[in-house]
Amino acid sequence: MNTISLSPATVLPDGGIKLSATLSYGFHSEKQYLIVQAKDKKPQQLTHSGDVWSIIFLHKMMEVGGQFHIKSTLSKSLWRGIDRYVKAWCQTNPDQYRDIELTADELVDDSDSTVKQKAISCFSGGLDACFTAYRHAKALAGPQSLPLKACLMLHGADIRKDYVDEWRAASADARSMVEDLGLDFYTIETNFRDMHCDYGMAYFSMLVGCMRVFEKDFGYLMLGNDGMFTSFLYPHGSNPVTNHFLSSAANEIVTDGAEFGRIQKAALVSKWEKGLEKLRVCWQGDNLSSNCGKCAKCKRTIINFKAVGIDALPCIPALTEEELFDFELTQVEQKEMLPVLEYLEHHPITPTPSWVQKLKNKLSAGIQESKPRKRGFFARLFRRRKKQTPVNIVRPNN
Repeated sequence: MNTISLSPATVLPDGGIKLSATLSYGFHSEKQYLIVQAKDKKPQQLTHSGDVWSIIFLHKMMEVGGQFHIKSTLSKSLWRGIDRYVKAWCQTNPDQYRDIELTADELVDDSDSTVKQKAISCFSGGLDACFTAYRHAKALAGPQSLPLKACLMLHGADIRKDYVDEWRAASADARSMVEDLGLDFYTIETNFRDMHCDYGMAYFSMLVGCMRVFEKDFGYLMLGNDGMFTSFLYPHGSNPVTNHFLSSAANEIVTDGAEFGRIQKAALVSKWEKGLEKLRVCWQGDNLSSNCGKCAKCKRTIINFKAVGIDALPCIPALTEEELFDFELTQVEQKEMLPVLEYLEHHPITPTPSWVQKLKNKLSAGIQESKPRKRGFFARLFRRRKKQTPVNIVRPNN
């Protein structure tokens, strides 16, 4: 039988806590580790059980299919949720994933558990993460506001674990933002990418598995959504259809902000001085710890913030208007830029700046045919095996 075996937790010389486990299947094995850096945390305060590792290995197990036994405990409610998650992914992506049967040394009855009223959120320094951290730290989410107490950043996610200098710079900026909000800042180094899962599909399970390391202290495990309810990619790593299946009786997975577009998120983050100073959105530049100012995402970000009254972002190199609009208009760019014009209709800038007309001209020219270009960081390492399908919500006519 295929198995997941856990190794004892160890404390490293620098104070980090190393958790590790091995997935064995057939003649293959995948050894994963998580090195946790969390102030004042001791090994016994962290979760090192099937609750963490069943999710870390989940997409690899679905790629293989069959029976898997966890040589540890697993919460019964999470066990049920994982089964729902697997069934959904196998049905929507049958060419990539197979059904699994998951067992454990002990299924823990957690039916009497309650959700602790504290939240932890994943934090990359990007717009989605900054929006979620700021609005919950400041209790600006109305009925959705959660008592956010800490943020978690992963080394080995968008910044590879061997990019040490870039990680140090990016995590230092992220720490300054998180601590500016009065929150604790934790990091985990992971070798998740070494399993060579389809990262675009599997990254959400990586984030959830790492947040579950802290499930004893936090009832809400939260991350900012990167799409909207009205139009999202499915199947895709993070989506409002399957994310909540990885909740359990004691821990609720919260996908935050799906009712907002990037222009609304920029409007809120524009009120946060430290966020404007340290925001990091770029993944195509030569240095992943900063924003290149040359890629389409950097330029789209500048335009979004111009629309909400921030004419110059301190975190992105200044560009002339000609440089700003020198990018290929694809469906991605069009999808993000059209709401900017809609926003300006309701929040006009007077007098109208010249860049607004340039944006209208750019959109009026229409989507350009894709030109051959250098593959980005993610695309080079993890090619998507199946094209994502945009889910568009069609509203009935009244």
